[in-house]
Amino acid sequence: MKYDIVVVGGGHAGVEAAMAAGRLGCRTAIVTSNPLKMGVMPCNPSIGGPAKSHLVREIDALGGEMARAIDDTFIHIRRLNTGKGQAVQALRAQADRPLYNERIVKAVLAAENVDVITDTVVSLIYDMSNSDGNTSQCQDKSAYNMSRTASCSDNLTSEQGVGRGCVAEKTEIDDTRHSLKRHVTVKGVATMSGLEIACGAVVICTGTFLAGVLHLGKFTLPGGRSGEAPSFGLSQSLADLGLKMGRLKTGTCPRLHRDTVRLSGLDVLPCSHEPLKFSDMSEDPDPNRSHVDCYITRTTEATRRVVMENLDRSPLYDGSGIITGVGPRYCPSLEDKFVRFPDRKVHLVFLEPEGIEAKEIYLQGVSTSMPLDVQYGMVRSLPGLEKAEIIRPGYAVEYDYVLPTQLDFSLAVRGVKGLYLAGQINGTSGYEEAAAQGLIAGLNAARYLSEQEPFIVRRDQGYVGVLIDDLVCKGTSEPYRMHTSRAEYRLLLREDNADDRLTPQAKDMGLISDKRWQKYLTFKSMAQSEIERLRNKHVNLDLAQKISARSGCSVSPGPTLAELLHRSDIHLSCLRQCEELPQFELRLNEKIEAAVRYDGYIERQQREVSRMAKLEDVKLSNVNYNEVIGMSGEAVEKLSRLNPRNVGQASRVPGVSPSDVNALMIYLRKMSLCK
Repeated sequence: MKYDIVVVGGGHAGVEAAMAAGRLGCRTAIVTSNPLKMGVMPCNPSIGGPAKSHLVREIDALGGEMARAIDDTFIHIRRLNTGKGQAVQALRAQADRPLYNERIVKAVLAAENVDVITDTVVSLIYDMSNSDGNTSQCQDKSAYNMSRTASCSDNLTSEQGVGRGCVAEKTEIDDTRHSLKRHVTVKGVATMSGLEIACGAVVICTGTFLAGVLHLGKFTLPGGRSGEAPSFGLSQSLADLGLKMGRLKTGTCPRLHRDTVRLSGLDVLPCSHEPLKFSDMSEDPDPNRSHVDCYITRTTEATRRVVMENLDRSPLYDGSGIITGVGPRYCPSLEDKFVRFPDRKVHLVFLEPEGIEAKEIYLQGVSTSMPLDVQYGMVRSLPGLEKAEIIRPGYAVEYDYVLPTQLDFSLAVRGVKGLYLAGQINGTSGYEEAAAQGLIAGLNAARYLSEQEPFIVRRDQGYVGVLIDDLVCKGTSEPYRMHTSRAEYRLLLREDNADDRLTPQAKDMGLISDKRWQKYLTFKSMAQSEIERLRNKHVNLDLAQKISARSGCSVSPGPTLAELLHRSDIHLSCLRQCEELPQFELRLNEKIEAAVRYDGYIERQQREVSRMAKLEDVKLSNVNYNEVIGMSGEAVEKLSRLNPRNVGQASRVPGVSPSDVNALMIYLRKMSLCK
């Protein structure tokens, strides 16, 4: 079989990668063990949240699928951080989990140029040329054989030598491989069934499946997620390329039977009735659409007692060292919370229904790998859950990842032509982070095949740019989660202006439809016209009285409408009502209001971007950092290894100080490499 691009894995990253490549005209195959679970939500049934919703908006601005899929299937939606500025406000939606999965599967099956192959990739096929110029084609047979052995023994525990033994052997990588003068070009993949698929580029989006092991108390089982076998062969194949790999851990929460939960007396998180949505291409939600409320309960002293009395039964704390992977800092297990934050008396727990018809309630905040009987004790110690039945227990999953500092900013593996990585294989956590990476990796794989320059999102252009820049420049030793605090230009990276930042580039690359482009142009024209009107219209006495009466704020004649919007207690919708003008669509209203209200701050941040852009414009190519006088040894080592594209990226590498940057600039001027 022959394709332009093969995408390994059908999760959120794989779906966006394949569909982006298909939109750019590449014949693309998704290889997944279960096509009916493409885009499945194995953990929490939600999309969005602070910074994550910004990523979803950027995916949509680039023509991706996630925003429209959640708009079509959400059963609960709210705007978060409404007491803060618009830069950090965010949408979060609960999906009808089965419907979301079904919606994604239909989109992939209907996508142009995308085929779905039911199989498991166990190794890469590639050409390797050594320093003497000789070329040979390689396929790791040991990886293939090991994968078959592991898959036939997936009912064995780690104590019997399956799973963790493979991982331990695999992670012993010979660092001398990195110094070999060689060139590797990916030519295809080999699958469990014996199929060899030739292609020009491979995008690996394996999620938690690389040498995955599930943990429930002292019981362990090879698996990528509950009920699905892991991939050992591909992990070994990547190690055999010389890639440095690590081990991470994540977890999921118990699911409860809805009919056994007492919701009365719990705090309610009601669904918003505003016409909220993620995608500009979605219709406003039907006001009669079915929705659900979410609820909040809290841990008690009894919860703490159950956890602490059984801590020796947790694979995290039993002293066996059975879990070696590093867990997520910002989404710790419940046992981690009690150990790490002993002074915190109460932890919030959110009850999130998984669908209108679904019987399951997801217990957000109770991620755990405790044995089932302990999980029952924990759950039933929570108010409202005294008689709750667990449909599916929580569990932890350990998996391999590739240290992302070995990637370049297109998500291509350095030194391996045609190989791209996206999602949890790069050390991230979260559906949104995975999907954003998948889209970038898929479109760059397509541009690689057409010999075009890669598409790189800068830090001032998008949260996806911040995400990738952090991974490549800084790396991660724990599951990386996107936060608004990671973006130094977050006032420029609001939800409402994602289309302004990325849609014109998506149009140039051929990622979006003409309909989408026309929608963007219409929005842009309306916004510019209204901003101009607000800046030019002054408030007379009659209008000032109307605004004062409607807003409850004191307004005097004289200022422009734009100057009034600088006040936090005056909103655009109020001004348009007082002028008896038609109301804008909510998204357009937010875009205009933010652009006017924060124009002075935005201008200041743009000046900072321009200043930093001068460093981004100083390209680095074939620089011998050992020749840079005055640069620290740490900076020399890290810059030589990471090979940043420009001085701006070099300045963000941990361990590179301002004095190192100054020394580098002096060297570049001396060598006539910059002005």
